[in-house]
Amino acid sequence: FLEYRKWKATLYFLEESTQTVQSYLAGVLTGFLTPSLLGNFIGRMYYYPRKKRSQIIVLTFLGNGAQFIASISFGLLAVALLGQEQLHIPRFNSGIAFGIIALMLFVYFLFDKSPVPIQKWKTKIIPLLAGTEKLRFKILLFSLLRF
Repeated sequence: FLEYRKWKATLYFLEESTQTVQSYLAGVLTGFLTPSLLGNFIGRMYYYPRKKRSQIIVLTFLGNGAQFIASISFGLLAVALLGQEQLHIPRFNSGIAFGIIALMLFVYFLFDKSPVPIQKWKTKIIPLLAGTEKLRFKILLFSLLRF
């Protein structure tokens, strides 16, 4: 349900309201057929016009990135809370965990604002992310709740 809500939030941002359930389920199917569920954008973009497909792909990867951040964050917090004794991990403390989580959040929210030397990135990808700050927060919130 929460993954579907992330998809609906993405479509609302794109001002698309058709084929919501069908495109979501097609994304789930193609995600299962590809390694690490990376192909969910393939099924999703099929239902929308060609001019929206690039943005659907980029925003789907944003959703995947938010879920990755949620998974890694909760894993790091678990390691930090369980401590070194139970897991036999030398010199791991909660400061490292919080630092890594902060770095991931920084990259997630500000990677499109940083100076990037790759020209294709600047001209093709960055414009597709314009105005997605609220959407990123909403998607990350759904990802954290889902986890």
